[in-house]
Amino acid sequence: MAEPFNANELIELLRGLEQRGIGYEVEYRRISEDYDGMAVRILFGSQVWEVSFYENNLIEVLRFTLAGDVEAGVTAASLLADLDVETQEER
Repeated sequence: MAEPFNANELIELLRGLEQRGIGYEVEYRRISEDYDGMAVRILFGSQVWEVSFYENNLIEVLRFTLAGDVEAGVTAASLLADLDVETQEER
């Protein structure tokens, strides 16, 4: 089993976000049967940052820029069809 992650980095990030008045969400992640993590989703202007803290003290940062474009005619079925196409292309 992996070492427990150091919560100090997570706490430091959450305190800093609170002090700056930046919105965020925290969620628990079960990565595998033996591997857990915490994710902080930060909503910052037109960006979404996702910071993941894992048991091996690894911190992963993903940044997404929101285009702000609204696509007309999007449905759950059309999104699933797009995912099916992507899945087929990966094979």
